[in-house]
Amino acid sequence: MRLNYCSQRLPGNELIHLFEKYLFACLLAVLSHIMALIRGSLVIDESHHHATSNISRDLIKDIGPKLTIEVSATPDMENPDEIVSVTLEDVKLEGMIKKSVILNPNFKNVLSGNSLKTKLVDGTDAMVLEEALKKREEIAKAYKEADIEINPLLLIQLPDRKTQAEDQVKNNVVLILKDKYGMTTENGRLAIYLSGEKENLENIAKNNHETEVSLFKQAIALGWDCPRAQVLVLFRDWKSLTFSVQTVGRIMRMPEPDTGHYAQDILNYGFVFTNLADIEIKEDMARKYVTIYTSQRIDDYKPLAPI
Repeated sequence: MRLNYCSQRLPGNELIHLFEKYLFACLLAVLSHIMALIRGSLVIDESHHHATSNISRDLIKDIGPKLTIEVSATPDMENPDEIVSVTLEDVKLEGMIKKSVILNPNFKNVLSGNSLKTKLVDGTDAMVLEEALKKREEIAKAYKEADIEINPLLLIQLPDRKTQAEDQVKNNVVLILKDKYGMTTENGRLAIYLSGEKENLENIAKNNHETEVSLFKQAIALGWDCPRAQVLVLFRDWKSLTFSVQTVGRIMRMPEPDTGHYAQDILNYGFVFTNLADIEIKEDMARKYVTIYTSQRIDDYKPLAPI
């Protein structure tokens, strides 16, 4: 960084000139200190994952940063010098994230304590996928009607464990998408993000990208971000799941944060479809952010006659 100083020296104005030089020297000292901090700084995104292991701690110690900035929606820090918190409501009001994430819309959900039971548990994986794809199409239609060039993405998240059962679920989903909906990696409508298979991932985060569905695993896609993602599918193969802000984080962001929320309200929400029998809602932001009960006006509704 180069900062040049220039001052007109006027007759009888020496005191002002000296004061200007003093202020300029102070400014340089402050800027030099800031630049030294920046050069010796370490920024850790998703620090709840990347800064907690022994290997990570040893690496941070070897780097020896003068300033460490940890960023996380669910921070796990030891003796921080300073904590800067941003409330969920403030981020929503700015239009940076969706108003809420709705779980299994149009299906009965019952919350008892922290445990959730859903009527969709009786549905097959194919049924869950069908409902999720219907919602994606509904969202895509709303974008088109609003003349907004965004192709909403449906995410299918598989468990991180590697067994034949998970492989079979993945193969079944790929087959259903191909045979019933004409979605394949070959025609670009399906993307895959797994350890041994990565297809159609280039530029997938672009709002108008052609891919409509993406299969992925959390551990593989850690840190991967795609703001146009708006629907998340979790099959019962997960066995059990604790819903937290990290679970729904991939569908929380608005695709155009500078624009904020849209006039068409469906575009301001994320949607989760699952047939899991054992769901727990974690006592963090997710409890306030995930919508469990939804209502819908029936098609043949007739206004009540005045009394």
